[in-house]
Amino acid sequence: MPPTERHVYRHTPWLIVTTALTALVVAMAVPLLAGAIRDPGFEKVAGTTLALALMAGFAAFLLSNWRIRTIVDETGVTQHWISRTFHILYEDITDLEPDQAGGRWFLRVFCGDHTFEVIPCHTAFLLGFPGGATRPPPALVAAHADIAARWARSS
Repeated sequence: MPPTERHVYRHTPWLIVTTALTALVVAMAVPLLAGAIRDPGFEKVAGTTLALALMAGFAAFLLSNWRIRTIVDETGVTQHWISRTFHILYEDITDLEPDQAGGRWFLRVFCGDHTFEVIPCHTAFLLGFPGGATRPPPALVAAHADIAARWARSS
């Protein structure tokens, strides 16, 4: 693999879950809105408006999860979260360690006194499936190998 290649890592099962939940929210909103249009009383419209606002906020949060990604390129590791982004240079990395906590796997990237989490993989919904929470997800394994190889070359 040439060092100029750029790889983007995402935990696909989580994106599928967020998409399904967003579709469910929309499916619930349609009959709610239709009911308020058929019976436009003040209380019905006010209640529907409040419910739709809450549902829209939840759907926006779910869709914003599509921004979460880890980019590995020749300069370092860039982690995009919902509301922030950080970049880690290979020369600043002191250690890498896959970890599991709070229903998710992630790769801890140690940089001296600072620790960063990259390639978050939510697995709480996989707890009942064989290997769902006991093994690191494939995206994390691939990102870890990629980062470790590039870090070793930069040393």
